[in-house]
Amino acid sequence: MKCGSSLGEFFVHIQGGDFAWDVARTARIMSFAVFVHAPFLHFFHRRLDAVFGTVRGMSTTAKKVFVDQVLVTPPFFAFFLSYDTLLAGKGLQGVQERLTRSWWPLLQDCWKLWPFAHIITFNLPFQWRVLFCDIVRVYFGTVMSLRANEVVTTPAGTELPLKRSEDQVREKR
Repeated sequence: MKCGSSLGEFFVHIQGGDFAWDVARTARIMSFAVFVHAPFLHFFHRRLDAVFGTVRGMSTTAKKVFVDQVLVTPPFFAFFLSYDTLLAGKGLQGVQERLTRSWWPLLQDCWKLWPFAHIITFNLPFQWRVLFCDIVRVYFGTVMSLRANEVVTTPAGTELPLKRSEDQVREKR
């Protein structure tokens, strides 16, 4: 996830022809990865195996993918976007705006990739799942970071950018 965040940081700034590493953004994503995402996935994958078994096959895989993508991922993304927004200092109004604008597109991005990736994931021996998911997550971490850092305009017309403004980039120079 951290690698994906750094790639996202690069792509956000390269669009403007300027690259400035946003240390605060990286710290937010990294803290989420270390304190929330990694521990959650460790226990979640073990729990899926405990509930549905370790037999590899389409029936077991379909159940695991369903639970992951339909029951767990939507609230997990809401938590991720809320966490990132609050740590960026945008408050509850920022969280509401971020969820309204970014949650559904992020979920759609997820559904374009992870159900197919998890057909492989849930048919691998447990010890190889983390490595496989980490490889896929380099790409999807970039997507999550980009979605979490889109500029949000409130109904009052106030922008709530979570990425650096052009003035902040100029001040750094």
